[in-house]
Amino acid sequence: MRKIITSVLVLSALGACSSTPSEEERGEELYLRLRYLRAAFETAYADHSSATLDTVSREIKSYARNDLNLFVQDLRNGALWKKEIAAFVLGFSTNKKAQAGLIVATRDPDLNVRGIALASLGFMGMADTPLEVFQKNLNSPHWYLRQAALYGLRYQLTPGDTGGMISAVIKRLRDSQMDVRNEALIVLRRMKSKESLSAIITISLKDDHPHVRQSAAITLSAFGEEGEEAVPSLVEVLRDADTKVVEAAWVALRQITGNEFDRTYERWRDWYALEEAKYEYICLQHLESSFDSPGQCPKCLATLSKTLRPEIFLCLEHPDLQSAKQGRCSICSRKMVAFRPSHHCPTHTGSKSILSGKCPTCGKDRIPIKKEYSCPTHLDVEAPRSGKCSRCEKELEPVQK
Repeated sequence: MRKIITSVLVLSALGACSSTPSEEERGEELYLRLRYLRAAFETAYADHSSATLDTVSREIKSYARNDLNLFVQDLRNGALWKKEIAAFVLGFSTNKKAQAGLIVATRDPDLNVRGIALASLGFMGMADTPLEVFQKNLNSPHWYLRQAALYGLRYQLTPGDTGGMISAVIKRLRDSQMDVRNEALIVLRRMKSKESLSAIITISLKDDHPHVRQSAAITLSAFGEEGEEAVPSLVEVLRDADTKVVEAAWVALRQITGNEFDRTYERWRDWYALEEAKYEYICLQHLESSFDSPGQCPKCLATLSKTLRPEIFLCLEHPDLQSAKQGRCSICSRKMVAFRPSHHCPTHTGSKSILSGKCPTCGKDRIPIKKEYSCPTHLDVEAPRSGKCSRCEKELEPVQK
């Protein structure tokens, strides 16, 4: 009986030893699990499956928190495949040790490790992460690092912040790799700087790849009313052969203009032609001339400002004859010329003229029309309507009365 009990105890002890994995075995199991989670995360990200992303992210975060030291150590000295997974997992941490480890890993000899470290460093979104790490990789000869740097920036930058890198990101709109061009548009969408509008319109909306054109339209949509200058180009994109590009352009047009038209090109084209007919382009320093299209003032080379067309037409020979519509003088048949009114009646403000004199309704003397807008920086730059300053191109603001 004693021998049986002894044998049972020995077997139990051996069983206990064989069922407890070693530290090395546990590490291998952990990394295999994380390899699976990484693949699941990337699939859910590509499929825009937010529920799966949340579930997978929570589990990865728990590993990043509980096994932080292991990942930091393996990122520095582990096998290559473990380095890649460690760099990925540390992106789900907000620990300073993880941040420091990833910064060092952006200089790793292996290209994949460097790229994953860049992306993860930005994904952490820690405010004190040095932007120089991303900036220097935007011009890397390796497209994978350029893309990783842009991916990191999209999470690192706060909305509306350019980080002083707007020009470097715009440059990537001409990158040889489609994925890099698309990633640059996503970053510009986050920066939301009007400085990038022209490049997005002239470069990305005309990109050879439909996915980039679609992304360009989505980015312009994010500007809302501030993306007004993109409207004519977006109207033309409604004729794109790719239906997804057309859909994105249509959504952008609705977002920018507030119109609820259908997506047919003819409907938007006709609307825009009628809308443009209401406006002209003027120099705020030389109001005597107006133009039908944007450009520069021929006298001072200042950028012309878009403004509503004037309300008064009159005959140069008979200036007392005025009309709200263009036509010919009833006395001499000369073509009536457009003018911006400079005087109005203090009581009947609709009685406007380019001349001083008396209101035909009440006989009161007309008074000069006050300048309604001025530049917040150059207060001497004034205009009767909204527009841009001829010196600094800031938007003119209503004059405080």
